[in-house]
Amino acid sequence: MIHLTDENDIAFYDIIGAAMEVHAEFKSGLLEAVYAEVMTIELENRGIEFESEVNLPIYYKGTLMQKKISYGYTMQRCCC
Repeated sequence: MIHLTDENDIAFYDIIGAAMEVHAEFKSGLLEAVYAEVMTIELENRGIEFESEVNLPIYYKGTLMQKKISYGYTMQRCCC
């Protein structure tokens, strides 16, 4: 039996569950773009708020760099 103790536990459980559902359906061997589209559908179906393909700034010693860090997904519910 799983005991979820706080909101972060529930968020992690929901997100991992979505990823496992995608894996159960498609297994491995497809292009990343296919998994990204399917994961987007699964997150939306589960009502998990997220943003996809988020580019975040990088600072080096206070100077903003031209390059950005690109994340596939960021979730609205904090998972830290």
